[in-house]
Amino acid sequence: VTEENNYLINKDVRAFFSQKTSTSELYLIVVSEATTLKSMCAQDESAPLPKLIAAGGGRLRLVGCNKIAPEGYQPSLDAEIDKDAIDAATTAQATAELLAAKVRPFRVLMPAPAWTGNTENMFKPRESSTNRVSFVLASDDETKHSSAIGQVVGRLANIAVNRSPGRVANGAIATNGWATNGQNYKELDGIGDLLHDAGYIIYMGYPTK
Repeated sequence: VTEENNYLINKDVRAFFSQKTSTSELYLIVVSEATTLKSMCAQDESAPLPKLIAAGGGRLRLVGCNKIAPEGYQPSLDAEIDKDAIDAATTAQATAELLAAKVRPFRVLMPAPAWTGNTENMFKPRESSTNRVSFVLASDDETKHSSAIGQVVGRLANIAVNRSPGRVANGAIATNGWATNGQNYKELDGIGDLLHDAGYIIYMGYPTK
């Protein structure tokens, strides 16, 4: 895998291990760029998410889904982020509940792609019923603005389960970052609290830390 032949895997795997997760197992399943997030998370045993959990033999507790939209893709943005991610969260929740009943519980990190930059009609994960799914609005990708899934999963894999990934004592997760609309996180100071309260994982800076 290289940046040229699979940009997203190269980015996310490097970001995962940048969080010092040297003792964590990392499983990957690759799908075509035309595959929707919703299809990735379907309950069918042949779908990517159940196949990945089965491959891990019940050891996987954190799952990150990510994609870069193919050329020509037109997202539905009625809720200010791609509706595919919202639909995928509902599907992932059902899949996670099904597998949790088989003693294979896990949590899903879902991207919040194609954010419009508006918050007025924005989907609010905290008010949804998908409590096994977290939405990552943070992006570690200045070029394509893909979600920082590998980075966040790496941080979560490296801390105790009762710790917040935003705990200041854990140190900085990155030296710079963006949102999935390409804005630098420093430009979001005015709405950072609103995005946090809505339930999104975003970057936040602490001037003295």
